[in-house]
Amino acid sequence: WPIDMTGSTCPTPSNFCVSAANSYSQIGAVIGYAGTTQISQNDFELITQGIPPGKLTLHLYSQDQTVFLTFGNGFRCIGSPFYRIYPAANADDFGQVFYSVDLNALPVAGQISAGQSWGFMAWYRDPAAGGAFFNGSDGLSTTWCP
Repeated sequence: WPIDMTGSTCPTPSNFCVSAANSYSQIGAVIGYAGTTQISQNDFELITQGIPPGKLTLHLYSQDQTVFLTFGNGFRCIGSPFYRIYPAANADDFGQVFYSVDLNALPVAGQISAGQSWGFMAWYRDPAAGGAFFNGSDGLSTTWCP
């Protein structure tokens, strides 16, 4: 259900779920943010750290933040339906991906509106870890304001 955000400030995004160790970081990939969750500002940036340098990363998001499923060598913290944010990006030499979310370029079915809560996570390749050769970050829960 949409939340009435009239006259209130945006709640601070918070992490949920867990990450799993990967070939680069014992704690795995952790997702954070910069900017705001104010739709009118359109300045929200996802910052994920602990990804193996140079590895392809794609961000996923969903309103369902209640699942905890095995996903590759880690976990998926968001449920279906979930959406992909394109284009994918490669982690830098420090294992970080900085990704500006353009709210005007999201999939039609995944449009974000004021009062909604959405969970984000990163999905990245990790061939050096073996197993499934990919992993996921923890989740970032956001509530959006006008």
